[in-house]
Amino acid sequence: MSRDVDGDGDLESVLIGGTALLESNIEARAQVGTLWDFPVIASIFLDGADVVEKADELGKKTPHLAAGVGAGMILGGIKVGLDIGHRMNRKGPNEPHYSPDDWIPNTEFHISIGDAF
Repeated sequence: MSRDVDGDGDLESVLIGGTALLESNIEARAQVGTLWDFPVIASIFLDGADVVEKADELGKKTPHLAAGVGAGMILGGIKVGLDIGHRMNRKGPNEPHYSPDDWIPNTEFHISIGDAF
């Protein structure tokens, strides 16, 4: 949600939490080669999620959708990588992390150590 939190007239992203959550993920990972004898892993993913203030609001809007790619190496049995995700929908000023002036709007970069699942 975006609000004018400091009274300067600019809308800023404010995360307020909620009482209900819907999330889903599909991801494909594969070893695509080796570099200095370390396995190189590539992935593609699609994430969907939404948080609402009241449980009966869940499912009334299309969930936030993001798609992306990742690459990493397995070093000493642990994957170290970089993921890049891009928000596909719900990009307006009333949505979380609304920053149209970012270097690449609606895109996030994440450095990871290990896999989430």
